[in-house]
Amino acid sequence: EELASKHCPDILCTIDSGNNQEKRDELMVSRRHTAVKPMMVADAIRDCLKAGCTADPSGLRAEKVFMLCSSTYPSYEIDVSAIGAILASDKSQPKYYSYVALCKDPLVLMKARASVWKRRGVRCILLRILENLMSANECIAMQSSVTDSVALEYLTARDTIIVRCIVFACASGF
Repeated sequence: EELASKHCPDILCTIDSGNNQEKRDELMVSRRHTAVKPMMVADAIRDCLKAGCTADPSGLRAEKVFMLCSSTYPSYEIDVSAIGAILASDKSQPKYYSYVALCKDPLVLMKARASVWKRRGVRCILLRILENLMSANECIAMQSSVTDSVALEYLTARDTIIVRCIVFACASGF
């Protein structure tokens, strides 16, 4: 209850202290069904990235949908859905990447189109996901490498590629 009161005080206010755990679980499940779903995040991102989009030209609506969904669903579900939309082109279907594959190779995110980098909200989504994937990738590299020096060399090369891509995106102006 202490953690719930810190992060979700509205839930505790709606539940009497005499109610049991099952009713709390039912309330959480019912809120999840009415909440923003990961597919809605992907749709908001795709709509934002469409050529000639006037409804959400900066991508801030897509970012808001992403953040709302993050409060309900596990990050891996949202991240996979968002990355599929970010990496899809206007002419192709959204690509599916498993979360494990993204954790093993976060450089896949660098395939994002220039329009992703130009829209502030979508760029923030991409960078949030990239940060999480890089942390997971670091753990994988450290655990699977023979020595720490090999892992650090790999991580340095990975980070250099990411920095170069971001610098190039910044240089092209967004």
